[in-house]
Amino acid sequence: DEHLRAVNFFAHSRHPSEGDTVLAQLPLNFSATPTSIHRYAPQLGEHGDEVLRELGLSDDELHELRQSGALGTSTPSP
Repeated sequence: DEHLRAVNFFAHSRHPSEGDTVLAQLPLNFSATPTSIHRYAPQLGEHGDEVLRELGLSDDELHELRQSGALGTSTPSP
């Protein structure tokens, strides 16, 4: 859309695993505290272990869930 391009609605960046991406900028502009996109969306399962440990699951329970395919990934999250 020509108007969205004119008001800098889109942010272009290079994602480490997905390549060139186009994202929507944050819809707010503050002169004293400008917004920016400084993190990418997590990959599938990226924070899964951390979240599940916070919920009280043990390493054995995480391993069992991972082996069953319930976490969508076969490797522990970083």
